[in-house]
Amino acid sequence: MTCAVVEDLLDLYLDGETSPETSRLVEEHVAGCERCRAVLDYRRRVRAKLVRSAGLGAAGRGAGGGGGLDELPVADVRVVSRARARLRLTLAKALAVSLVAVVGAWAGVWHLTAPAPPGMYLARIDSSQIIVDGKAAMEIPFLWVPSRPGEEPPELWSVGVHFAGAKPLELKVASVTLEDTWFGLPHYRRGVIHAYQQDGVHVETGEGRSCFVPREPPLGPLWDDEGLPYVVKRATGVTVLGRGNMVIARTRDIDLTAVQMNVPWERGLGVDGLRLSLGMSFSEVRGPTIYSLHVEEVERSDIEVLDAVFPEDLQPLRIEREPSDEPARALPLEFPWTPSPGSAMVASFPPGVVGPGTLSPLLVVRCGDETVYLVASCTSWRVSGEAPLDQVYDLEGPG
Repeated sequence: MTCAVVEDLLDLYLDGETSPETSRLVEEHVAGCERCRAVLDYRRRVRAKLVRSAGLGAAGRGAGGGGGLDELPVADVRVVSRARARLRLTLAKALAVSLVAVVGAWAGVWHLTAPAPPGMYLARIDSSQIIVDGKAAMEIPFLWVPSRPGEEPPELWSVGVHFAGAKPLELKVASVTLEDTWFGLPHYRRGVIHAYQQDGVHVETGEGRSCFVPREPPLGPLWDDEGLPYVVKRATGVTVLGRGNMVIARTRDIDLTAVQMNVPWERGLGVDGLRLSLGMSFSEVRGPTIYSLHVEEVERSDIEVLDAVFPEDLQPLRIEREPSDEPARALPLEFPWTPSPGSAMVASFPPGVVGPGTLSPLLVVRCGDETVYLVASCTSWRVSGEAPLDQVYDLEGPG
């Protein structure tokens, strides 16, 4: 094999593209030819400097303990410089294309995950009942759909609960909690408005718990007592207001009963001689299905339940008893009702309730000659994260 043939094969040899037999012949010739061996060493050095100078090694004299392009012939310097420029341009183009692709994909997902036009949408309040006693409170879940990435909801000032032919219940917004998103995705954020009839401070105590510290005493009655121990009103809508009484969001898809107590009352799960316990079951999407007040203990024989105030869609109430020797039986509830251990006052939620809601039933109990107004401990349920958004929130339009 002549020197001319070997020199023509050296680049292919260095690239590993020659056959094993050809590689063996080149190596045998180089081993015995000082001139070809020098050419091979020179081309190896050029290749090594080209790799370093193209960005993977030193770019100038003295970097990395040795020269750089300065040690190469002028022709080779031009080749290396052009190669470096092409590499940088290729990398820049690849980075730009990747960036455009990522931004485009993100923008596509951001727009596709918008459940409704930009704005605030309140949750549908289902099967709820609150006590209006001058210190009423409500938690109102909402959905925030921003018009641009990173946009925060407007400042919220108050919540108005409206009733047909009666004054609205005005609640002050004490705080707003808003969930975080991952790089702005999805194109909405869930939140909760904490509103109270009194002015005060809402304090987060951790693990999803909170408390309210009022700054003023309970307010006076909202409605005329009509000469009755309590007044029941059914809400027609909820409005959220911002600065300057600007309407931020509203919903009329609401099932909320408000009970104003005009006489002294007690909150808890029992009165003297009667002890109750509360139970609630949930469906697969965490919506409530059954609410019950179980009679745990009756210590007196002169106790009767004269009336029970629940949201209208939980009627009719029934009595259930589950003795161990026979199947469960359900009987219509008729007042006055004499409670007995092992029985339960049961109410069924209408189908499709996915929350949110809060329930404070009112029981009128006669203990001998005394009438006691007992408000069962408040039970609340949150928005189901598994239910479709259009079932949980009123997406007809904010404001």
